[in-house]
Amino acid sequence: MKFTFTAIATLGLAAALNIPWADLHPCAPLKQSTVPEPVPNTLETFKHFVVYSNTAASALTPIGFERILVNSDAAIRSDKFMTYYELPSYDTNACADICKATRGCDSFNIYFQRNPSIAPAVACPNPEANVLVHCGLYSEPVLASQALNFGQVRGPADANDKAFQVAIRGSNGNSTFPIRFRIMELTIHSAYNKAANSISNEPASVVVVTAPCTRVSTSIKLVTFPGVTFTVPTITLTAPTVTISAW
Repeated sequence: MKFTFTAIATLGLAAALNIPWADLHPCAPLKQSTVPEPVPNTLETFKHFVVYSNTAASALTPIGFERILVNSDAAIRSDKFMTYYELPSYDTNACADICKATRGCDSFNIYFQRNPSIAPAVACPNPEANVLVHCGLYSEPVLASQALNFGQVRGPADANDKAFQVAIRGSNGNSTFPIRFRIMELTIHSAYNKAANSISNEPASVVVVTAPCTRVSTSIKLVTFPGVTFTVPTITLTAPTVTISAW
């Protein structure tokens, strides 16, 4: 009973002092890789593994976000960092969904991170590496210039005076648009009737946006019907749901 009490007290003190789990469990196995690894799995091969750069470069930008960082070797460093999640794969939409579901989240950073396979310690310095996908959340829009976290050293050095090096690849940053607003209904009343060379005041189209949208821009669209040609403004926007009524 006394032993049990001591163990609980020790764990409670460690949590209160924010001591990393790995420091309390030297040489204990850590999370295994969830994505492909370079062969051999060294720091140098990790830095040049094309799978990571190709994955980041071809990743889709989720709806409602704009991509501000592409295929970097550093993660975002910001005092607005909230938390991070580990994903089973490099999935920008999954990371975006976590951000959307997290109150106050405005940006996310997804990347491949080289981690130790066991907790580095004096008895097991510079262990083999695993590769995980991290999804970091931030409570403000982030900038590419904030990609300053290139990794860090973990644990003691080995006999060759090399400690384990955490490294990052394929870092993509995505932010919500800085201006948020809702357009409920927009009616275009003027259309140019080329055949009659006159202006018609009949509604040309109705655009209904049922969720917040951003980055609205206008352009000119040429619409042709039998015998009549209209030149009307069109609306380009980003929004989860957009409905355009029939003409």
